[in-house]
Amino acid sequence: MANELRDFNPAARLYRVLLKASQTRVAVVRQAWAAAFAIQENDYAGIQWRLVDLHRLVLDIETRIETAPEEYGKRELYLRPFPNVKKILTYGNLDAAWDTVKEWLDGSTLARVEFCEDLLSRLSPEREIPPSELADLRKDVEGLLGEALKSPLPPDLKAFIVAELRRIQLAIDTYEIHGASGLRDALKHVVGAGVLGRAGLKGPEGAKELTRFAGILVTVEKLTATAAHLQQLAGGAALLLKYLGAGN
Repeated sequence: MANELRDFNPAARLYRVLLKASQTRVAVVRQAWAAAFAIQENDYAGIQWRLVDLHRLVLDIETRIETAPEEYGKRELYLRPFPNVKKILTYGNLDAAWDTVKEWLDGSTLARVEFCEDLLSRLSPEREIPPSELADLRKDVEGLLGEALKSPLPPDLKAFIVAELRRIQLAIDTYEIHGASGLRDALKHVVGAGVLGRAGLKGPEGAKELTRFAGILVTVEKLTATAAHLQQLAGGAALLLKYLGAGN
């Protein structure tokens, strides 16, 4: 029997990343974070950017805990691990010795973050998107990116599609941090930007790139709605595709 997918709420995502970092046996800080984020250890910008995003995730978790109904227990108990977590996320020297810095990620701190994961599974549950479905989406996005760049689409429309595909690609790459909300935000941007700029984005009827773009947007819409237990964006993707010339 396949392993069941775990809840993927904000605290669950934070716990997974911190646990990966704490379990690495490396020399310096950037190597630990690179392993946790699955990126190259010399990608200083990528590491720093993801650490900023993790810090924002911590602030989001704190807000959810602080606004939780009283029947869920003492909020201050759930908030205890975050001073240590913030220290390690904002530690500026990526070339410092990891063994010294990771002392802030002791067993007690990790256990308390895991308690927060349990709390948010009741407050803000989120289903994990199956890795195979995320991999399929990544493959579709990367494939269309290559085709769109070589296509004879009008320049403005081509630039729009390429930019928004890269936005979705980035949301996939950082799914471990942002979860379904990252993909959903990317979709909202695609729909909003496309509808606002629709006058100059009309595509040729029957263009295969638009048809594939349509399929990707619908997939993102369905995956994120299911994961976050939310309704789809009121047909937002379909509305955009109609404007672009990919709808019926």
